[in-house]
Amino acid sequence: ADVMEEAAAMDHNKDAGSSESKQEDTNDSSASDVRNLGKQEIPSKIRIEVLMLHLPQNLSSQRLVAIRALIELLIEDPEHTLVGILSRTCKTSDVDRLAASIEYIFAALGDPLQPIQQLLSIEIDKTVDPNTLLRGNSFVNKLMIACAKRIGLDYLKSVVAPFIEEVLKSPDSYEIDPTKLEMETTHSNPDVNRENLIRGTTDILQRIVTSADSCPIIIRRICAILKKKVLEKFGEEYATSSVGGFVCLRFICPSILAPEFFLSNLNIPADRRRNLVLVCKILQNVSNGTLFSKEEYMISLNAFLTCHKNQLYQYLDQLAEPRDLALDASVQAEMAIGMVTDAINVVYEHIVANQDAFVSLSEDFKSKVGVILSQKDVANNRLVDADVIVHHASEDPVYLNYLHKAQNQDFNDLTAKRIVYIAGDDALGRPIVVFNVQKMASGDINLDKLFLFLIYLLDPIVQKEYVAVYLHYSLNSREIPSFAWLRNAYGVFNRKYKKNVKHVYIVGSSMWLRWTLSLFRPFISSKFWNKLKYVRDVQELTSFQIHI
Repeated sequence: ADVMEEAAAMDHNKDAGSSESKQEDTNDSSASDVRNLGKQEIPSKIRIEVLMLHLPQNLSSQRLVAIRALIELLIEDPEHTLVGILSRTCKTSDVDRLAASIEYIFAALGDPLQPIQQLLSIEIDKTVDPNTLLRGNSFVNKLMIACAKRIGLDYLKSVVAPFIEEVLKSPDSYEIDPTKLEMETTHSNPDVNRENLIRGTTDILQRIVTSADSCPIIIRRICAILKKKVLEKFGEEYATSSVGGFVCLRFICPSILAPEFFLSNLNIPADRRRNLVLVCKILQNVSNGTLFSKEEYMISLNAFLTCHKNQLYQYLDQLAEPRDLALDASVQAEMAIGMVTDAINVVYEHIVANQDAFVSLSEDFKSKVGVILSQKDVANNRLVDADVIVHHASEDPVYLNYLHKAQNQDFNDLTAKRIVYIAGDDALGRPIVVFNVQKMASGDINLDKLFLFLIYLLDPIVQKEYVAVYLHYSLNSREIPSFAWLRNAYGVFNRKYKKNVKHVYIVGSSMWLRWTLSLFRPFISSKFWNKLKYVRDVQELTSFQIHI
């Protein structure tokens, strides 16, 4: 909360001294705002508060304290001690699940790259032979793969899916192994099949090398981190091929071999699957810069590898172009809070199972582990039980209790201040709810009473469709509602408030406001962001048939 107040105060001062900038078109400047936001380091305290805000509201205070301690150990330790210990003590059979859970928590906190950067540095530093780099099942490998799978499904669908469909529709065989051709009754001509294989591989290769611009920015940043660190340790010779090992070997080729991962209702016959295997053999060798030697029937394809190596390496270099490594929250995928709580439970299980590994660490670290372990008697080693995640807000007795209180209050003072008021209807007859935060600038507002007033005023309005207008004004630190207040409000305002609002117009927004809103992007439905519109001033509202 202190960090937010400081940021707001800075924003308040900036607004006061930059009246000329307010004349710029808000929508035209949004792209540069996003770039600037991506360059700011979002304080870990704010990341944690935003995540805590979206946890189930009916968790006990003891559980919330334990969850906060767990998250702080993950995000606030630059050495990632907890991640390192869990990765070393985790059973091989649990590595994928643990890595995916840790990656998901960091993604929910707004920075999936944070542990990857640290652990990748450690992995590269301890590697002696560059040819073995990231070839094993190291934990950082699993983190990178989990991140790529989570964020890259749409990319795979656009690049790989059309190729898979072509292979499944075509009767062509790619088989050139003589031992397998002996069992073929049809498609047994190796020369014809080789041409089919080259044609199919050329098809997917062209789809890949022309797709760099559509590759998710987070995956490209992983590539940039990887190439930079390998370049520093092993030189140019291995820098690009290491990116190929991640992108081709660990991300694209597995999606070709097992497209069921991202395409449903597939039935792949054995001969079509064999076609995909042969294509992946070629792609892997092109990305590694390695010619075939052990499988004699593949040696005839070495000329193809040599011919297309530079083309693929240009694509890999394009992915790994140096770029700001700070994460822009606006590019994150939407996060499901149920999956976040599942991920927290997985990490908690491993802390409980390996608590002896923490005895030699600092007192502060052990203290936080102790807070986490204080909840170890919960059923099935879960910090968040499934039954508390289900929340029927429309039947919520907490909301009904607030509504009852609001209906028995005198709000004449707040009505006169016009902090929140109804400004008639829009062109479609939907009520217009106006939030004018400048009216809070006096600093004498009772926020608890304002909360009840919001419920009193809005409850009859939000039963049907409505639109909201937020008139931005930079409050000073004393006037900003606390995170606790915001958390309570977000939890109490139930689904009808969020579902029935059809448009939210933000008038005169600042960079700080956009930055704050971006923190909530992973937790709020993409439908909401489609409803959000930034406008320059009240006059511009009239172009949307909104008159206040």
